[in-house]
Amino acid sequence: MLTSYNSDMVVLCDKCNKEKAIAKIEGKYYCYVCGKSLILEKNLILLRNLAKMGLIKLNSEEKV
Repeated sequence: MLTSYNSDMVVLCDKCNKEKAIAKIEGKYYCYVCGKSLILEKNLILLRNLAKMGLIKLNSEEKV
Protein backbone atom coordinates (compact mmCIF):
# COMPACT_ATOMS: atom_id res chain seq x y z
CA MET A 1 0.00 0.00 0.00
CA LEU A 2 1.43 3.37 -1.03
CA THR A 3 0.68 6.50 0.91
CA SER A 4 1.95 10.01 0.45
CA TYR A 5 3.35 12.20 3.22
CA ASN A 6 4.64 15.59 2.07
CA SER A 7 5.18 14.32 -1.48
CA ASP A 8 7.30 11.38 -0.22
CA MET A 9 6.03 7.93 -1.13
CA VAL A 10 5.87 5.50 1.79
CA VAL A 11 5.20 1.80 1.39
CA LEU A 12 3.27 0.33 4.31
CA CYS A 13 3.42 -3.25 5.55
CA ASP A 14 0.97 -5.54 3.73
CA LYS A 15 0.25 -7.47 6.93
CA CYS A 16 -0.27 -4.78 9.59
CA ASN A 17 -0.63 -1.63 7.43
CA LYS A 18 0.95 0.36 10.23
CA GLU A 19 4.71 0.33 9.87
CA LYS A 20 6.92 1.48 7.02
CA ALA A 21 7.87 -1.54 4.91
CA ILE A 22 11.57 -2.40 4.82
CA ALA A 23 11.52 -5.71 2.92
CA LYS A 24 9.81 -7.30 -0.05
CA ILE A 25 9.21 -11.02 0.53
CA GLU A 26 7.45 -13.14 -2.08
CA GLY A 27 6.08 -10.02 -3.77
CA LYS A 28 4.63 -8.42 -0.63
CA TYR A 29 6.03 -5.62 1.51
CA TYR A 30 6.64 -6.15 5.24
CA CYS A 31 7.82 -4.12 8.20
CA TYR A 32 10.59 -5.48 10.41
CA VAL A 33 8.26 -7.13 12.96
CA CYS A 34 5.96 -8.84 10.43
CA GLY A 35 8.86 -9.83 8.17
CA LYS A 36 10.76 -11.32 11.10
CA SER A 37 7.80 -13.46 12.17
CA LEU A 38 7.24 -14.63 8.57
CA ILE A 39 10.88 -15.65 8.12
CA LEU A 40 10.95 -17.38 11.52
CA GLU A 41 7.82 -19.37 10.65
CA LYS A 42 9.20 -20.39 7.23
CA ASN A 43 12.52 -21.44 8.78
CA LEU A 44 10.75 -23.61 11.37
CA ILE A 45 8.73 -25.30 8.61
CA LEU A 46 11.93 -25.92 6.63
CA LEU A 47 13.69 -27.42 9.67
CA ARG A 48 10.74 -29.71 10.44
CA ASN A 49 10.64 -30.92 6.83
CA LEU A 50 14.38 -31.61 6.83
CA ALA A 51 13.99 -33.56 10.08
CA LYS A 52 11.12 -35.62 8.59
CA MET A 53 13.37 -36.51 5.63
CA GLY A 54 16.06 -37.59 8.06
CA LEU A 55 18.57 -35.03 6.86
CA ILE A 56 18.91 -33.33 10.24
CA LYS A 57 18.13 -34.21 13.83
CA LEU A 58 16.39 -31.64 16.00
CA ASN A 59 17.02 -31.31 19.72
CA SER A 60 14.01 -32.03 21.91
CA GLU A 61 13.72 -28.31 22.84
CA GLU A 62 13.56 -27.32 19.12
CA LYS A 63 10.60 -29.58 18.37
CA VAL A 64 7.60 -27.28 18.33
